[in-house]
Amino acid sequence: MIFQHLLNESLVKGGEHTAIENGADSITYASLQQRAQAVSAALISNGVGPGSYVGLFLRESVDIIIAMIGVANAGAVFVPLDASLPVQRLRSMTANLPMACILTAENDMPLPGDIPQLRLKALLEEYKDVMPVYPEYHRDDALYIYFTSGSTGIPKGITGKNESLAHFIRWEIQELQLNASCRVSQLISPYFDAFLRDVFVPLFAGGVLCIPPPDPGFFSREIMAPWLKAARITLVHCVPSVFKIIKAGAATPAYYPDLRYVLLSGERIVPAELKPWYALQKDQVQLVNLYGCTETTLIRSYYYIQPEDVNRPRIPVGVPIADTAFLITDDDGKPVKPFVTGDLYIVSGYMSKGYFNDPAKNEEKFITLESGEQAFRTGDKARQLPDGNYELLGRDDRQVKINGIRIEPEEIENVLLSAPSVQQVLVLPVDGKLVAFLTNTYGSAAASKLEVQLKSLLDLSLPEYMKPTEIVFLDVFPVLPNRKTDQQEMIRQYQNRQHKQIIAPKNGMEAALLTVWQELLGKTDISTDDDFNKTGGSSLTLMRLIARIYAQFNVRFPLNDLFQALTIGKQAAYIEKAVMTQQMKIGKAPVADKYPLSAAQLRMYIQYELEPESTVYNIPVFYEINGVVDAGEIEQHIKTLIEKHEILRTSFVTTDGKPWQVIRNEVDFSLAHIRVNEEETWRDSVIRPFDLAAGEICRAAMITKPSGKQFLLFDVHHIACDGLSQYLLFKDFLLLMDGRVLTPLQLQYKDYAVWEEGFRHTAIYEQQGSYWQDVFARQPPSLALPVKVEKDLDQAVMSGGSLFFTVKDAFPAEVIQELKFAGYSEFTVLYTCFVSFLSQLTGQDDLVTGLVTAGREQVELDNMVGMFSKTLPVRCQVNGYHTFRQQLEAINKTLVLAFSNQLYDLSDLQQYRYAAQQHATNRLFDVMFVYQNYYEPSIASQPAIFSYSPHESGTAKYPLSFIASGSEGNYVFRVEYAGNYFSREDAASLFHSFEKVAAALMKSTHQNIIELLDSTNASKEKMDDLLFTF
Repeated sequence: MIFQHLLNESLVKGGEHTAIENGADSITYASLQQRAQAVSAALISNGVGPGSYVGLFLRESVDIIIAMIGVANAGAVFVPLDASLPVQRLRSMTANLPMACILTAENDMPLPGDIPQLRLKALLEEYKDVMPVYPEYHRDDALYIYFTSGSTGIPKGITGKNESLAHFIRWEIQELQLNASCRVSQLISPYFDAFLRDVFVPLFAGGVLCIPPPDPGFFSREIMAPWLKAARITLVHCVPSVFKIIKAGAATPAYYPDLRYVLLSGERIVPAELKPWYALQKDQVQLVNLYGCTETTLIRSYYYIQPEDVNRPRIPVGVPIADTAFLITDDDGKPVKPFVTGDLYIVSGYMSKGYFNDPAKNEEKFITLESGEQAFRTGDKARQLPDGNYELLGRDDRQVKINGIRIEPEEIENVLLSAPSVQQVLVLPVDGKLVAFLTNTYGSAAASKLEVQLKSLLDLSLPEYMKPTEIVFLDVFPVLPNRKTDQQEMIRQYQNRQHKQIIAPKNGMEAALLTVWQELLGKTDISTDDDFNKTGGSSLTLMRLIARIYAQFNVRFPLNDLFQALTIGKQAAYIEKAVMTQQMKIGKAPVADKYPLSAAQLRMYIQYELEPESTVYNIPVFYEINGVVDAGEIEQHIKTLIEKHEILRTSFVTTDGKPWQVIRNEVDFSLAHIRVNEEETWRDSVIRPFDLAAGEICRAAMITKPSGKQFLLFDVHHIACDGLSQYLLFKDFLLLMDGRVLTPLQLQYKDYAVWEEGFRHTAIYEQQGSYWQDVFARQPPSLALPVKVEKDLDQAVMSGGSLFFTVKDAFPAEVIQELKFAGYSEFTVLYTCFVSFLSQLTGQDDLVTGLVTAGREQVELDNMVGMFSKTLPVRCQVNGYHTFRQQLEAINKTLVLAFSNQLYDLSDLQQYRYAAQQHATNRLFDVMFVYQNYYEPSIASQPAIFSYSPHESGTAKYPLSFIASGSEGNYVFRVEYAGNYFSREDAASLFHSFEKVAAALMKSTHQNIIELLDSTNASKEKMDDLLFTF
């Protein structure tokens, strides 16, 4: 029984039948064999033979499957490597593994050393017609290596054996009577050995392997359940926590009409949790509990769960599969009688080959019985029931399983102990999550700063699934009378600190909202009376919550109302009482020759018509290129972006006095190649005006300096793009560089523009307009900026510059975290510091500043490129006799109201003020504050090639703008200034004064603001020096 013989026989037999379905793509058995053959030919041609180790540094499931088959047929050993792991962990996994080569879809290898790299895409093309000479295969051959957590801190590699994998695959097919009609879901990560079960069971049976869509939100009932149904899945392998999602998605009896088997493994099944499933689905689907270890090849026992088992205290692991036996012994190694608990050994001739290069561990765990049979010591305590089934009762070591993944807590402890100030560490499972308890040299007073350092250390060393959910600092570890650590007392203290009683949903609406919260926050232990912000929410996740609520319940939840309903219970009550509305739903616009402009586009177009030769509304981004790139490939990828996003092939014309946007089927695009000098102003020389009437919306260039340093410029007109759209374009670009296929958009920007035109005539829009009209019913004062000369406030565009500052000390991380826990977002904290600074600078307490919001309240807009951002003229009152906390609360209320009315366009407010003769100036504000809480996308190895290169614009739309980014006290500020207001030195002085004000306010958030500032160099008297002359 040899794996390759059985597999290749199935591939030949399958022929033109579908082997793999991957979205709209399908791969036949013949095509799969042909591609795997090319991999084998490439490896053999490069000297990779039997017993060689081949790393699979690939991300796409299809690529991994092709590579696995190709490596196996070459007689080599495949070693899946997760590209998302920290480099340090990848190093520890491969350090002692003599890899012959690595198959990769990446341009660069982030792994250390000089291991040869073969790009899968290239070799599939180069060797597609080459017929390799295959080696002989043997039953005892090594076939694969998978890594599991290791108690020493180093991942353990376990070598799979050829005939053992073939044995299990054949057993499952025969036991479940599977054939070519089976359709199996691929839900397991490729970097765990259970993936082999997902893949080779259907391929050996002649069935279809179905790969789910690459949606980050796939593991939710809204996406997974419909997919399982639409894909006609007949068999699912998964962990019980994933089955909970499948179970929750079964809204009606026989919801999954094709599903026959769900095979569960990796976690304990709670019998009572199966009651709703059987109540609705009866016994239409056979649930099977599986048990096994990587060391013993996938699965070694099985149990057919019955509806009556819901009343058991625990679900058995059943009986051994064919050619396998269980042995339970006492402490002396003697077999025990049925119903007596003992140590569980698995006895089989179909084990793995053991731990790679670790004879001591093999000797400890694999033993030879008197009968000559090989047995594996599982570490599990078990007993045999009178009916012959076995059940598990715990472990005799500290190994735990979280979400079906084996974890050795000692490995996490070793990482934390590598920090010099950490004295003791104990990692324990608490309520299904890992909690790290520790003591340190400096005591609990230094906990906040040390926690940040430790989390960074964990990020560098461990995969996401191994990181503790929380780090708890103790002064001393509690001990028992025998002086051993009292683990139960530590857990009790931790649970008492939580002061948290989980209140379960009392109706279907609350249950549905709980699922949404769990998916957004990544937590399961959520009570219906928990505060969203204090449970891990942020301003960004709040907006996502609004979008999810609208998408799922068709109810628009204004932000100010949401802030009054931050618990599941209150939100459910609001939704149930809310009037369903379709006014926020964006649909496809009717096909037309031309489409209206959105309000934001219209503002841009008017400015463009006034100054068509201006570049002030260009939004160029420069990326420094660190490595060798293919200019032709870059050009093709940008063409793909233009094809995906209609707005990038749109022209703007005026017909009968009204501007329109016209979508073009295609545009001429080519990547320019520009050589520049070394002068600091070289960036400005490559930025040119756009011809919007000709459909010239974006351009790109490869720029080379005399030194050889290269940059990629992507320049787009603001009428087609905003800041978040730049992020989306770069993310799509990196996906294309990574060899991915972009997901088509269901809606385009023109659909939004048509929707918005109608929305501006609704009662909701008028109601939002009333809010802004009330805010500015009283004429706002002009901002008294510290300049001695009157300036032209109506000038639309001014010459200027920008400066960049990194701030670390002014905003202590522990203070930011404390304020976030109190319910204030980082943006609110930064903005309150900013307006406090303006008040000190100008002596005014009635201030209007410009703020920018994403303007994307509907989930349909999440991945759409276009001009959505809204500029809000926020008017707030500053009271120096308030404490910072009191001022923060007042500003927060103002911001909530402003953001809840953000869909009303600034141009409409300006028109209203003109009609009411309130237009003392064209601008309502002279100062902007922007907080960008989205980051440069990180996909594969591309960020190492393309790194953002800041560009200093020579123009300014406002006298002064502060643009902040970053989090947790580490921020980067870009200060843009108008040259006819401030010099470069003036702008720098202004920022440093702001920094001093912020640092003073952060020192004591419960102290009077005036007292705080008077006690520092940031006082008003000191600011009197900031009076600038030109």
